[in-house]
Amino acid sequence: MADTNRCERELNDKCREKSALTKLLEQLKKRKALAKTRRNKQHHALEALKAKSGESERALTKVRHQIKVSAAELATENKIIAQQEEIRDKMKAGALKAAIEIESIQRKMEHELAKMQATKREHLDCSRQKDALVNDIRVTKGALQLMEQRVSDLKMQTDALENILQDALRLN
Repeated sequence: MADTNRCERELNDKCREKSALTKLLEQLKKRKALAKTRRNKQHHALEALKAKSGESERALTKVRHQIKVSAAELATENKIIAQQEEIRDKMKAGALKAAIEIESIQRKMEHELAKMQATKREHLDCSRQKDALVNDIRVTKGALQLMEQRVSDLKMQTDALENILQDALRLN
């Protein structure tokens, strides 16, 4: 019985191992096919590159021949190129000088902007202080009116009490 169980286990292990190896073999076949496809593509690309290289060689031969034929024209063109390079150098120098001037002006403008912003903040602070003072004055006026009303009420009460007191003294 133990041998049967052991044999079954070994058989199951061997089946699993076979299944894993089969899967691995399938993966390897797929990889091989992909590698073959890549190799074929690279081969075709190499062949196309060789064809282009041959065309380039023929074109290069034609260009070399044309260069030999037009040597005199190139001397003139070299003079023109030298003049153009001189003009380009002058333009670069001018552009650099302009860039430096622009940067200087930009720094000045930023400085002036900072000043303007500081002044604006000061004005805003003054405006806030003014608003606070106006509000304080309004509150003070309101409080003063309330006090005046209270004083008036107290005066009326005092007058009424004096009248009552005088009437009481006359009756006595």
